[in-house]
Amino acid sequence: MSVDLALTASRLLAQYGEAITFTYYTGGTLDPDTGRPSTEVENTISGYGYPANYHGFEINGTAIKDGDIKLICEKVSSRPQIGWFVTVDSKRYRVMNVKKVRRSAEDIVYICQIRS
Repeated sequence: MSVDLALTASRLLAQYGEAITFTYYTGGTLDPDTGRPSTEVENTISGYGYPANYHGFEINGTAIKDGDIKLICEKVSSRPQIGWFVTVDSKRYRVMNVKKVRRSAEDIVYICQIRS
C-alpha cells in the first residue's frame, strides 16, 4: 500500500512539479600519509519536487527564515540530508531540514526546508 502511495506521489510531482537535483559530497577525509584532505566525490540524485512558500505564521526568523522554501519531493533513492544541496529551477539551495512523510514504516515523500 505504501509503495503505491509513493508511486502516486512521484507521478503527481512529475506532472505538477519540476525536476530537481540533490547534490552531496563524500570523501574528503585526511590522507594519513600526506596530512592533506582527499578529493571529495560529488554525488547527485535526480527527482521531482514542488517548491512552495512558507506561510507567514511559520516563519520565526530563527529556524525558518524569510525566503526559505518548502520543497515537497518524491521518494528518491536516498533520503535527503541536512547540508546537502538541491537545484530547483536552475538555482542552488542548501537543505536546512528534512521531514519524511511515512505510512506503514515506508517513506512516501520528503518535505525539505531549503535556503539560498
